[in-house]
Amino acid sequence: MPSHLTIFPRCSQAKIKNVRFLCIVGSSGAGKSEAVAFLKTLNNNRLEFPVRYTTRRPRLDDDPTENVSVAEDVFCQMLKDGQIFITWLKELPNVGEFNYGISKPDLDDSICVVSGNNSFAKEVKLARSLVVEIWADEQMRRRRLEARAGKLAPKELEARLMALDSLNPTEVDIRIVNTGSKDDLGESLKELAGLIS
Repeated sequence: MPSHLTIFPRCSQAKIKNVRFLCIVGSSGAGKSEAVAFLKTLNNNRLEFPVRYTTRRPRLDDDPTENVSVAEDVFCQMLKDGQIFITWLKELPNVGEFNYGISKPDLDDSICVVSGNNSFAKEVKLARSLVVEIWADEQMRRRRLEARAGKLAPKELEARLMALDSLNPTEVDIRIVNTGSKDDLGESLKELAGLIS
């Protein structure tokens, strides 16, 4: 089976072995949630999955273990109280701006798995982080997003379909191409887990 994992030149073995933040990024519909869900099944004691908070209204298909929607004032208070560790902003044209943040991880010996859109990769710079882009071609992303049509507001669906951005290899350490096969994605994620263990 061919590997769908590419390690870019900016990523060294030392960086991989010293990682504390595994940042799973990509465009809407690329398969980030699927990747994180698979990593959770590996039962790797070193991987930690902090709570992700957002000011975006909850969607019908939101996984409460992935996203917790809170009001803007609650988000700000949590940030002030130190309950939120890292924040970033996501803007969807004609929909609005939404804050995202994660709970403070326990970094003694764990690797904190954080997922976010491409703006996360561009805005948040973490020491000892490994940026892994889940990449899918436009046709697959469109198909995946359209399958969520009843769960997303029409404006949000259109905004996500229009945001077909990809990251530049200088912004990414590793790219995993999501071909649509769960087996291929799983094998690539196992390969990734083997690299960081």
